[in-house]
Amino acid sequence: MAVASDYILILISTFLLFSIFAAPLFENIGYPKLAHVFYLGFSDSCHQQDVRSFHLNGTKLAVCSRCFGIYFGLILASIFYPFIHEKNLHPRILIIFLMPLALDGTTQLLGFRQSNNTLRFITGLLFGIILPFYINPALKQVVLTIKDIYIRGKRI
Repeated sequence: MAVASDYILILISTFLLFSIFAAPLFENIGYPKLAHVFYLGFSDSCHQQDVRSFHLNGTKLAVCSRCFGIYFGLILASIFYPFIHEKNLHPRILIIFLMPLALDGTTQLLGFRQSNNTLRFITGLLFGIILPFYINPALKQVVLTIKDIYIRGKRI
């Protein structure tokens, strides 16, 4: 059964995914200043290199293909999270899902090989689909704390 934190994570990840597509959409319909706001919103967390990004009608998305995979995986897993029974995953699982991303990025950075956008997307997707299992429990505690403070009148 879904709880408030499940819906909050779905809402946040939906907004982020919308924002990724909003940048090229606004650029393509003639609102470059509004598009710039969306690009700027992701600029601290993503390099946004044109050659490492997917494009919509010739205009790059607001994040690179790897980050897009992470955000896409986050929303997919957030939607299915309430229906999955095993929600207390060991931190090692997070590391296992991060390893393909790290291996792809590191081997390219060191010049051993050249990655491509499809592989970047897949490694990002793998990491993104595991994130709700670590974000949602923490978010659930925040929601419960807020509920205790404002609804039940408890003080911390």
